[in-house]
This record gives sequence, structure tokens and C-alpha cells, in this order.
Amino acid sequence: MKLTRSLFATTLLSSSILLLSACNDDKKTMPVEKEEAAPQAMETTKKDTAALVNGQAITTLELQNALIMRNQTPGGKNIDANIVLQEIINLEILRQEAEKQGITNIPVVLAEIKRQTTAVLANYLIREQFKNLKITDEQLKAEYDKQVTNLPKKEYKASHILVKTEDEAKTIIESLASGADFVALAKEKSTGPSGVKGGDLGWFQTESMVPEFSTAVKAMEKGQVSKTPVKTQFGYHVLLLEDSRAIAPPSIESLNEQLEKIIVNNMLKKYLEDITKSAKIEIIPQEEAPAPVDGLPTIQKMDK
Repeated sequence: MKLTRSLFATTLLSSSILLLSACNDDKKTMPVEKEEAAPQAMETTKKDTAALVNGQAITTLELQNALIMRNQTPGGKNIDANIVLQEIINLEILRQEAEKQGITNIPVVLAEIKRQTTAVLANYLIREQFKNLKITDEQLKAEYDKQVTNLPKKEYKASHILVKTEDEAKTIIESLASGADFVALAKEKSTGPSGVKGGDLGWFQTESMVPEFSTAVKAMEKGQVSKTPVKTQFGYHVLLLEDSRAIAPPSIESLNEQLEKIIVNNMLKKYLEDITKSAKIEIIPQEEAPAPVDGLPTIQKMDK
């Protein structure tokens, strides 16, 4: 099965930098790099030029890239090329004005330019590295089997009565043991939002509940009321387990896209680990953590 172009772009472009960041965090390392020269401007001919702004060319390639990016955003599908070109022209005018005002010499601006340049280069490298990537049915099946083993196998239907104190909960348990109606007590006593429904929580997977609640439910038998109050961060619960049932795993077809993303991310992680082995990394000790720097001026309201 070949990875589709749209999925490839979405997965790699949106995930790769996050993955690179996460992997570096795991190793607690940061490359110490030499200062690099600013990238040279592309030489263009008239046919490659979409517009000129004070003699500075906006290339057709820039316009094409901008159109592709806009088409991948919500509401950007089939946007008029002239609208996108005008946006690029506006940005170029602002860029030139920023240079006139010396903004490109501000250290925080230089640092941000370097960061974004690094991100673009890293993303392009990954696109080139994996442009011929194919994911086989065997790989999908192997990943599916791995993921399915971690999925919940059972779900439960239960009700509860939530109260503030342990003594209140014990009194309710005694009343239920004497024949009191659970639904009526829940409507009368429960402080939880399910109280108006007689404490009914419907069907749920224990993974969605706080640990103490989940542990208690899994230890109960169908039709059983908890013998002791269950304490959680919300208060004290009296539980009634009404039923439980096995959950059929989702089909591999319904998970194909998620499985492909997992496989691609694993490949990205492995690629980064491989090229990191030959990297020389030196951590420079810092006396204290660098304070965040806001490089953007604050726009103040004018006094009337």
C-alpha cells in the first residue's frame, strides 16, 4: 500500500519538527552550531517572476508554494492566485520596511529567523528522505496487532451516588442493604451531575475514569453494590455495577490512516536516532535557565 501524497504531506510536515523536538528532549541534548552565512537570493529570470517589489523579485515558485500551503488550510481550497500574490507582495513590502528600520539586526529577530530556517530545512530533508516511502499491508497488520493489544477489552454500565463524606456513603450502603431503591437515593442524595438520572453513568471504559473508581468497578460482580465507599478526588462514591460486556476491536480498515501515521513517526524517530549517532553535541552549562524574550513590541492604547 503506497502512502498517499496528502497523508504524506500532513504527517511529515506537521509531525517531523514535533518529533525532532521530542527526541532531543529525551536525550537532553542541544547541538552547538557554528554561525552560518545568510542564504543567497535565488537567481530569477523574467519568466520565473510573478511580481517585482522595488526591484525585488517574487518568484512563481514562491507563489506556487504559497498556493499549496493555503489549499491545505481550512477555507483555503481553490483560493484565487491573485489574492495570494497580493498577500506575498504585502509581506515583501513589510519585509523591506523592516530592513530599512534595522529590525533585521535585532538579536531576537535573528534568532527567530535562524529557528524558522532550521525548521524549513529539517522538514525538506525529511520530505526528500521519505519521498519514495511505501507502507506494505504486512507493516500495517503488524502495527495493528501491536496497537490492538493496548486497546480496552471490556466496558461497563454502572450507576453511582456521590456524597461529600464517608459517613454519608456508609449510611447509603446500609440503606441499600435494607432494601432502599438505588435510583431514588441517587436522585435524593447524590451531588454529582448524574444524580438527576438516578446516578446512571451509562456505558463507559474504565480508562476514562479516575483510577480509584476504575479499580473498584473492575473488582465488582454484575448487580453488586460496593460494600465500602470508594474515595476519589470528587468525594465518596457508592457504586452499582449493572452490566459489563466485551468490546470488539475496530477493523484494520478503519484504523489505516492512524496506523500509517504511527509507522511514519516510528521511521522518523529511527532516522533521527541514526543520524544523531555521528553528531558531536556539547552542552554548555548555564547558571540559570534563559528567560523568555518577547521580540515583539507591545501596542499601547493612546490616551484620549
